[in-house]
Amino acid sequence: NNFSDQTQLIMFMKNMAILGALIAIAINGPGGMSLDGRKPALS
Repeated sequence: NNFSDQTQLIMFMKNMAILGALIAIAINGPGGMSLDGRKPALS
């Protein structure tokens, strides 16, 4: 990896942020973001 190129560094940091979010969801579960966790609509 050539981190002296600013674009490469930005893309690497973006990928690490996405990976961190996926790990957090994998550990804690989706919670309110899950499709099954939605509350039924009131009619």
